[in-house]
Amino acid sequence: MDTKVQEVKKVFGVGRCQICGKPLDSAADIGATCSKHVGKIRLYATEADKPPEGWLRMSKVCDLAEAVGISRHAIVNAAGGDAVTLPIAEELLQHFQVVYVGRGKWMPPSVITEGFAALRKMQEAKAVTPKEPKAAKAPAKDAVKEALAKKTHEVK
Repeated sequence: MDTKVQEVKKVFGVGRCQICGKPLDSAADIGATCSKHVGKIRLYATEADKPPEGWLRMSKVCDLAEAVGISRHAIVNAAGGDAVTLPIAEELLQHFQVVYVGRGKWMPPSVITEGFAALRKMQEAKAVTPKEPKAAKAPAKDAVKEALAKKTHEVK
């Protein structure tokens, strides 16, 4: 096999997933994520032949989000996850809806203004919510030592 072909396979994998187009690591037709989400892929998205007028490709939305300090992970999760298998939160629904055109994901232009603001508001509310303190556990070693000490005293 040509060394250039081997280098390309190391970078891009064996082929591409038939559903999402991501590189594959094995000779399978679909990738691990798509096989895990069979029956749920694009469940909360809409499909179209061409993107709606003025809508932005999700990759561009993620680039803009990173420029203002919001992670790609946060954008993908807000839009229903990697394969849009999860419901979108009610507060974000109108801004984070996804339209698939082929394998590409498109989002409304309002996502970069009202959508980012709503997502930040949700993230701040989640960060402010106090967590329940964990119940204190008795040290296990001390309990074992005490039990052994009692046993040795009883035997004598």
